[in-house]
Amino acid sequence: MNKITRIYRILKRQKRPFCYLFAVFLLKTKLCNFFTINTRGYKIRFSPSSLATVLFCYPDDRKITVDFIANYLSKGETYIDVGSNIGVTAIPGAKSVGKEGVVLAFEPHPLAYRYMCNNLEFNQINYVNTINAALGEKEGMVSFSNINADDQNKVLTQKAKNAIEVPINTLDHYTANLNKVDLLKIDVEGYEKFVLEGSSKTLEKTKSIYIEISVIHFKEFNYTAKDIFTKLENQGFDLFRIVSEKKLEKINTLYVQEVVSENIVATKNINKLVKQGNWEIVETSFVSAL
Repeated sequence: MNKITRIYRILKRQKRPFCYLFAVFLLKTKLCNFFTINTRGYKIRFSPSSLATVLFCYPDDRKITVDFIANYLSKGETYIDVGSNIGVTAIPGAKSVGKEGVVLAFEPHPLAYRYMCNNLEFNQINYVNTINAALGEKEGMVSFSNINADDQNKVLTQKAKNAIEVPINTLDHYTANLNKVDLLKIDVEGYEKFVLEGSSKTLEKTKSIYIEISVIHFKEFNYTAKDIFTKLENQGFDLFRIVSEKKLEKINTLYVQEVVSENIVATKNINKLVKQGNWEIVETSFVSAL
């Protein structure tokens, strides 16, 4: 009965429950390997991963993020994707900058990393520098979760069942030979602060950042969104929250989130953000922390 109740609750959360059931069937039978997913101008394989399952049912689930990356970047530019998972954001970035550009894609989990490499190859993209490692404020090894919801795997603060060890290094270590970074995307389930702490030199030559801000994840690592905002403002970035698909609202370190998780844009080049990305800057209306 408990199992039936759990399945019912899962299905109740789904906007397309029958599609979800079909996806689970394909995963259980391994028939998913014969399916591809069309999403935002490219295709990925239906690998046995949480993110691929979501995209099989909801191809536009990452629409705003993917469109932002694809529209902001131009041929020959440099894009860094931290937390690439199965390549959903690495692929559009690579397609936008082309072979003339530079792309670094970081994914710590070995299985997600393999799926990402497969998806890059599937899209005939052979010019991405993929790195199977975590990023943080130091070099060494770190404990990493290994759960079935693989889009939620992350660096661990304490030991956990089935955890794995993965290498970790600073972003500055990998970008020493780069003259500039046009866009840096960071989505690492709460470890964002430590990625930034190991990226001080990189941030000096970075024009724009697309970063996930999650109250719950940050709390687990004993810091707040204000720590992120302060770090970025001190590095000369203007901060914006995404209001809707094409609207940005300027914020600052006093901004208090009204949602559990959202993506923030930090930029030193507002003109490019508005012109190339076709984003509209709307009047500030956020609630201050004071």
